[in-house]
Amino acid sequence: MRFDVEQMSVAGKAKVRHVGGWVIKKILESSRKYVQRNMFSLQAETSRSVRRHFEICELMDENLVTPFAKLESTKFKDTLQVTEARQSRRRG
Repeated sequence: MRFDVEQMSVAGKAKVRHVGGWVIKKILESSRKYVQRNMFSLQAETSRSVRRHFEICELMDENLVTPFAKLESTKFKDTLQVTEARQSRRRG
């Protein structure tokens, strides 16, 4: 089934934005934990995997994780406002 994103409600677009952010956070947390648990491993394969996970963390931090202040200048302010309204005080 196909649908036009432009026809979605603001709340629907905000949900997509939220889920996308949640997925990024979970992948980043998982990779960071893997690096922390295995960074002193002497196994060659594990060391390669640690480097790969570390690179994932760097790429995500540099390109996908954005401070809220920078997001405020987005052209999609309507979805950001819906997401912000649903946040707890600590933005958790």
